[in-house]
Amino acid sequence: MMNYKDFETTIKEFLETKFETKINITPVETRKNNNTLCRGLSFQVPCSNTATSIYLEDAYRDYKNGISIPDICKNLYPVYKIPSLQNANIDPLFNLENVKNQIVYKIINYEQNKDLLKRIPHIPFLDLAIVFYLLLEINNKSVASMPIKNRHLAIWGIDLDTLYSCAKENTPKLLPASIQPISDVIGKIDEELATQNIDLGMLILSNTYNNLGAGCILYDNILKQLSCQFGESLYVIPSSTHECIILPKSKVENGAYLKYMICSINEKVVDPDEVLADHPYYYDLQKETLELA
Repeated sequence: MMNYKDFETTIKEFLETKFETKINITPVETRKNNNTLCRGLSFQVPCSNTATSIYLEDAYRDYKNGISIPDICKNLYPVYKIPSLQNANIDPLFNLENVKNQIVYKIINYEQNKDLLKRIPHIPFLDLAIVFYLLLEINNKSVASMPIKNRHLAIWGIDLDTLYSCAKENTPKLLPASIQPISDVIGKIDEELATQNIDLGMLILSNTYNNLGAGCILYDNILKQLSCQFGESLYVIPSSTHECIILPKSKVENGAYLKYMICSINEKVVDPDEVLADHPYYYDLQKETLELA
């Protein structure tokens, strides 16, 4: 079995044979969310001023689980989007009128991203941070986006309040909230469990693409509506940057165990760059506020 470096080289050489036009493919390392180092490949058409990257950690895991190299390459969907690579041009992105309807937000852990937050506009929110990106393209298979940095505000001639105002309007429109009973989600994972009519009294809150959907907790009145639906206050469990679990207060007998469960899941199940927080949040229906639990 190949080590990661040999695997990366093999993927690079395999993909180079698949392109009719010349594509420069080079290894890349990037510090992503939670200061996590991600390794992959960058794809650039010669003379283009843009590149696209794919990260190979998941692909390498698939390889170690027995998936063949050709099948892995077939599943690396973004690299086959050659027209978008060839036609990509970042110049229009420097005009606010061209991008203002694509500005959206997400939430990340504040403490784990202090270095990153020095370079990007953000708004502190509890022990999290609201950060911003351009949603260039999204579908059920892939997402193309660009992080918004401090220099973009200067180029666009706007301040943080204006940036947030755009994102606050756009995000619920482009990334609508999705609320599902947890039994439905479990059923998709395990067909046998789906036949057992499970009702754990929990809801999964994300967006319709299940991509960076934890930010849905910021949507106007969404937690209030869910709390009113249950007729009581709620616990919000940050299962990842992609989703949160909504749990009625009456379902929680031991808050300390809830925190232990979140820490355990983060350590054993959630990818390091997708961890949001290691404790629950509490939505108080009477005060209509979200706070640390």
